Amino acid sequence: MKTTLLALVLLAATSIAAVSQVAQVDYLEGVAHMEVGGRWSELAIGDRLPPEATIRLSEQGFLELVQGALRVSITQDGLYKLSDVIGKSRQVAAWDLKNSVSGKLKGAVAGPRIGGDTAMGVRGSAAGSAGDIQWLEADETEETVSRGRELLRSGRYDEALEVFEEGYQNAVAQDREVFLYYIALGHSEQGRTGRALAALRGIQPDPGSQVFADLVLLQGRLLVESLAFQDALELFDRQLARQPSAPLAQAMLIMSAYCHRGLGDAPKARETLVRARDLDWGSELGREAGNLLRGL
Repeated sequence: MKTTLLALVLLAATSIAAVSQVAQVDYLEGVAHMEVGGRWSELAIGDRLPPEATIRLSEQGFLELVQGALRVSITQDGLYKLSDVIGKSRQVAAWDLKNSVSGKLKGAVAGPRIGGDTAMGVRGSAAGSAGDIQWLEADETEETVSRGRELLRSGRYDEALEVFEEGYQNAVAQDREVFLYYIALGHSEQGRTGRALAALRGIQPDPGSQVFADLVLLQGRLLVESLAFQDALELFDRQLARQPSAPLAQAMLIMSAYCHRGLGDAPKARETLVRARDLDWGSELGREAGNLLRGL
């Protein structure tokens, strides 16, 4: 009897472990296929993938998978072994980039005040239709963003996204980047890296924008989280060439070091951390760079 009971317990534990290794498609844009045992099949939301699966992403796709508590994002077309992606994603998740870098530069959810010298602007949806133009006052725009940020702070992410998406539709061109940033942030706060990057598709952060620093760090972090290390490096290199303020430069250099680690280039990661540390030894980010150097 005891032997039978033990066998059942072991069987149950094995079954649970097997299920925990299965990944499930949670979000998909573009086209994705899975290969198992030499056979390819197209993926759809809700499909399950075994650990030995190979994934092919195409048509500028975004793919998000869930495996237990881990969320995995693939945002570049190509072929991927699921086991490799899972392993690398666990490594990136352990870095805790949101708190170790981004959160030390600014409270991203608190965000900057938006608006400019212009008191009013044409609603984006009405621009060009002279007979039906509506006007959006700067105070109303700020009120919309403040309302959405408060929902983010409260963890009511989907409600916040509704506010920001409506705000984006009604925003003047100069404020649209602000709303896109908060839309991406709302998805990111829920671990939806693919959705967040989809919101920022094609965007080039404007140094004149009042969310510039937050947007660069968010976009870069999302690229790292989706294992697009080279794309993140290119983003940071472009912005570093503009000679930004020391805190932002330090944050981007630290993030760049993580990219080099993800690419397996430890010497380059060390060199980049030295640059970050030497910009300002006494700052919080300078000390963070020093701590990371000691850990390499």
